[in-house]
Amino acid sequence: GDPVDDHNCWAPPEKMKTKRSVKVIDSSTPGSEIAAETAAAMASSSIVFRHVDHKYARSLLNKAKLLFDFAKSHKASYDGECPFYCSYSGYNDELMWAATWLYMATKKSIYLKYIQEEAISATVSEFSWDLKYAGVQVLLTQLHFKGIKGLETFKAHGESYICSVLPDSPYHQINLSPGGFIHMRDGANTQYATSTSFLFTVYSDLLAEYKQKVRCGNKEFDSTHLLDFARKQYDVAAVRTANRSYICDTILHA
Repeated sequence: GDPVDDHNCWAPPEKMKTKRSVKVIDSSTPGSEIAAETAAAMASSSIVFRHVDHKYARSLLNKAKLLFDFAKSHKASYDGECPFYCSYSGYNDELMWAATWLYMATKKSIYLKYIQEEAISATVSEFSWDLKYAGVQVLLTQLHFKGIKGLETFKAHGESYICSVLPDSPYHQINLSPGGFIHMRDGANTQYATSTSFLFTVYSDLLAEYKQKVRCGNKEFDSTHLLDFARKQYDVAAVRTANRSYICDTILHA
């Protein structure tokens, strides 16, 4: 759709009257972010569906493989709707995101090899629609805990992410509201806070399962500490949005 019209009309899709234009990527107008992000979504979804609809899961996984190959062989950033829907962080994080989920779904070494030998990682303090590094690092930390070699750097980057967000970490970088709510953007901030909370919840589960802690300088934080911080974000978000539905929920109060 048209980004200006979309942002001026927050309504259920079935009630939208604006023009719904469609754009595509191909070899002449590539977009590695879109192809790789879609590959990641399909690969991860195939894990969910394989136990209830094997045929559908297989179709998702096959398409994910093709999209990842396309994203790698036609590397270029998508800029079709800047400044609304373009990638500001580049496509390397999406390529890692796709390769990681493809490895989780297939356990094929070709994807792990890409991650270890070709992928470009980074230390970040944000997990969002545009920046996937932290999500990749958490998933790879799980594989590291399981004993897979060559993922130490990703585990270190994952811990760096956790340490940059926790308010009582000596490496804390994220602003908090007076109520303790993460503040990353002046607009649409709740999505960043809830994404962070989700990732902290996943990491908390990993720490509990493998009896690990996160070290931030001279401080250590356990699973419970991370989960408490994640729960705090959801509690604040719930109060701030009382009697309203999230955009992906029911339409009673949308």
